[in-house]
Amino acid sequence: MSWAEAAESHVISQQLQIDSIDEAEAVRSQSPNPESISETSLQPELFWVAPLKRFIDSHAPGGLGRQVQILSGCSGTLAEASVFEALQLDASVVSASDTDASARAFMTENFQVQHLYDTMESQMASHKPCLTCKRSGPCFSEEPVLDMFVAGLPCQPFSLQRVKRFCQGSVKSHKSYDTCFGQFFEWLDFHNPSCGVFENVKGFGEAEDHQGSTSPLDRPGTVTVVPTFF
Repeated sequence: MSWAEAAESHVISQQLQIDSIDEAEAVRSQSPNPESISETSLQPELFWVAPLKRFIDSHAPGGLGRQVQILSGCSGTLAEASVFEALQLDASVVSASDTDASARAFMTENFQVQHLYDTMESQMASHKPCLTCKRSGPCFSEEPVLDMFVAGLPCQPFSLQRVKRFCQGSVKSHKSYDTCFGQFFEWLDFHNPSCGVFENVKGFGEAEDHQGSTSPLDRPGTVTVVPTFF
């Protein structure tokens, strides 16, 4: 990449950030008068809650009709649970996993997680107990029906911040690459959720190296992908 191309890429990136700020500013709620705030209304509503509620009401006027069953992998802070709480939608986190003990502690402290695991692989070991149950036998007599998944898989192989990101073979040789293109699809196939969200960095949509033009996002498959970048 030449200096001119790098500069142009940086300018485009900055403009995308500005556009995102302008978009958020256009839909955010006005802050109330400080004098009118009571002790019971100190927590502001997130700017995206109102438009999302209107969208849901327009597509499901009578509500969803039942509890949404969620599968979460590489969950981190389990932000999806916060989203359902903010939207006041009935949802249950059936199964969640994260390799980081601090992340798992955060999840159990803030949310109700039926079954918690340390890896996505252990989520597929239905014959073994989870960290929450600690039973001597399996947690499920049969695999639950799951409505949606959310997976925040390792972004390091695809991050544009890596110096060797566009070097030939650098992406595929990264130690976390197989988690995205091996374990993740095996995990999806095992649980078979109806739909879901796969979160990663913008570099996931960029070519793997300077000699190619196809990105990981462009690969053909059996799932429908709607790319959205923030």
